[in-house]
Amino acid sequence: MESQLDPQAPAPAASWTRADDKQFESLLVEFPEGCANRFESVASRLPGRSVDEVVKRYEDLVADVEAIEAGLIPHPKYGGGDRRNEGSHLQKAPTQRKNTSSKWTEDEHK
Repeated sequence: MESQLDPQAPAPAASWTRADDKQFESLLVEFPEGCANRFESVASRLPGRSVDEVVKRYEDLVADVEAIEAGLIPHPKYGGGDRRNEGSHLQKAPTQRKNTSSKWTEDEHK
């Protein structure tokens, strides 16, 4: 049986792992918008990724962020947990302190 694949067609892009995405996002910070040769610089630091793959991934990321901000899709939930209280350890301490000491007796006031 003869193969139906077109030998001229580009190879399918490898899928992006979570680690790939994290590195990609860090590189976008390192090479910010307006940086000369931004996507070429990012691609050069991502082994096995072409400039075209990097541009496509960036466009997909921008589209996802815009859809989330527009309320078209829900915010992603990472790790499956309830993230509403995440970062609560960074909240300010309450301004009113609870009095845990006992009151002085009349004899102690003299």
